[in-house]
Amino acid sequence: MLSKKYFKFSIIHLLFIFFWSSIPLQSQEGIFIKERPAEIEKYVVELLRDETSIANSEKRKLANAIVRFSKELKFTDSAKIGEEKIDELVFLTSLIKHFSKFQKFQTTGTSYGYMAVSESMIRETEKEFNAKIERTFDIYEPILNVKIGVRKLNGILAKAKSIKEAISEYANLSGRKFSYDTFENTYRGYIEKNQKAK
Repeated sequence: MLSKKYFKFSIIHLLFIFFWSSIPLQSQEGIFIKERPAEIEKYVVELLRDETSIANSEKRKLANAIVRFSKELKFTDSAKIGEEKIDELVFLTSLIKHFSKFQKFQTTGTSYGYMAVSESMIRETEKEFNAKIERTFDIYEPILNVKIGVRKLNGILAKAKSIKEAISEYANLSGRKFSYDTFENTYRGYIEKNQKAK
């Protein structure tokens, strides 16, 4: 529980801080290098339509979070999946599918939502921003949930020796089961699907 000395921002204030600390939307690199952000977001919405039955409004919110925060992933120059350089957008989409199957209110133990954000990750964010994050609903919102997850993953990526090691550590913190082979198959499946669509 946070000390009373902390000023409790509303969730709106926290999201405002998060957005202003984010990288502005720009053209995506990787397999979407020629597309504009709006076109990339439309692609993700279509992808989610095939993967989950969540409401269209929720698909759009999740797609927006994936497009926005995939730009914030920080991989080393040598980071690869197989022999290929990592596509940030496909990586984040694959990770969310692996941890939550695109189910917003997915909860295991003390981890929440699309990115399986753990209680310890939430407390770290609360302490950093002098904020209180409500666990019943707000933590499940895509913009907040994915942002917290990406921030934590970046910290792990900076120290991990491999992508597999980084995701495994994140999964351990979240209390979620993790199979790198399954994750990699999902990642490669999305890459191939995009190539066939062109």
